[in-house]
Parts: sequence; structure tokens; C-alpha cells
Amino acid sequence: MLSVGYFRLDAYFHTFFDFSLNQFFPNTTFESIVYHYKFDCELRCILFAAIQDIEIAIRTRIVHYFSLANGPFWFAERKCFKDRRNFFNTLAAITNEISRSKEDFIIEHFGKYDEPNLPPAWKALETVTIGTLSTLYRDSVDTNSKKEVAKSFEIPNYTYLESWLESIRVLRNACAHHSRLWNKKFQAPIIPERLPLKWITNRPLRPEKIYSHLCYIAYIQQCLNVGHSLKIQIKDLLSRYPAVSTYRMGFPQNWQSEPLWN
Repeated sequence: MLSVGYFRLDAYFHTFFDFSLNQFFPNTTFESIVYHYKFDCELRCILFAAIQDIEIAIRTRIVHYFSLANGPFWFAERKCFKDRRNFFNTLAAITNEISRSKEDFIIEHFGKYDEPNLPPAWKALETVTIGTLSTLYRDSVDTNSKKEVAKSFEIPNYTYLESWLESIRVLRNACAHHSRLWNKKFQAPIIPERLPLKWITNRPLRPEKIYSHLCYIAYIQQCLNVGHSLKIQIKDLLSRYPAVSTYRMGFPQNWQSEPLWN
């Protein structure tokens, strides 16, 4: 057990513990807790890979549409953003990421150019986090470009994508830091009633659980050429861990019959 510390398993212990009686629920074993921990490890790997594909696609499309409309340095122009403080904080974060970057294209850029002090968006924004991309998208005053980015994913309202980007930021950080996903509450994303591509017909009763996030990620994947389908991987994972409670993850009954998951 030197591979996994006590406090990494602690959150799983709590799930099976009755605090009112100060004892574990009947039939709880250490093996069942480790079983859920292993399930969660595999879930994180699946989700992290899916988020990486989405992050690359979102980065590319934000750079494309916003640069076409506003020029190569739109991310560094105050007029392009709503809030003054957020703008300067975000620009400082971008500048810091560029200064720390060891990417060949950044090194080559500064080897050739002294001015301006930042590379154009198609280089600069390759170095930033999904959180910075989310902030740039949310705070931009260019609603037309926001709509174009959203439309490229068959999302009819750009506010849906704003919500999903912020949720993806939180999920990516959770995966990167090996945090628990099973039976955990996150900030609830916007879950539209209907969307152009395959979607769910019944909105989740507990949108703060991981099922809601799996839904919008599976939806976005329909617009990407990815070699691994989230919906296939999730079905396979759950079939290999039949004792895992999908209810605790916010899955509704008969979720597999939803158009999105067929």
C-alpha cells in the first residue's frame, strides 16, 4: 500500500461511512473501496484523453475565428474585452506562459523578431492553459466570433460553450491532479433541452455530478475526428465495473437508451 496514500483513499472511505452511527455501511470492505478507486483512475484517464482532443480543437478554432475578425494580436488589445482588470490579469498570464515556453516555434520567433513584444495569436495561444482560453472566450466583446466558434461544434448558443469551457477547465485540473470524479459534485454546466446533433432527451436531475459533464463532452466529440469514442469507452468501463454505483455519478435510469449514448 505504499503506492497509494491514506488521504487519497479517504474520500472513498467517506462515501461508505455512516457518520450518524460512526460506522461503515453493512457489507463495506476495504476491497470494495479500492475497487471504486481503481474505477475512478480509469475514468480519469478516459476523460483526460477526451478533454485533450477538445482542448486542441477549441484552441485552433478560437485562434482562427477571432484572428480573422480582429487581427493577429486581438488577445493583447484592451478594446477586445469587457472587463479591464480581467484583461490585464489574463494578458499577464499569457505573457508569463510565453516567457516560460521552451517550444521551438516560440524560441525561433524571438530569434527572428524583436517587435512586437508578443507573438501573434496562432503562436502565443498555443502556450496557454485551457483556463486562459476559457477566459478569453468568455470576456471577449466579439460575439460574432464566439458564435462562429460555437457553431463549428454544432452548438447553437455561445453561452452554452462558455459554460462548458469553464467546466472543462475544472475537470482537466481534477484529472491532472488525480482528484476523485466518482460521487463528486462539480459546478453544474448548462444542459440545453435540445441540440442539433444527438443529445439527451431527459435532463439530469443532479447536473452537478459527472454524468452531465460526460454528456457535453460526448456531444462535442461528434464534431471531432477522434479515434476513441467517449461513449464506447464509458460503456465498456461500466461493464467491467458492474458494482460501481452510476446513481452516485448522476446517471439516470435507462441512460443508455438516450440518443447521445446510442
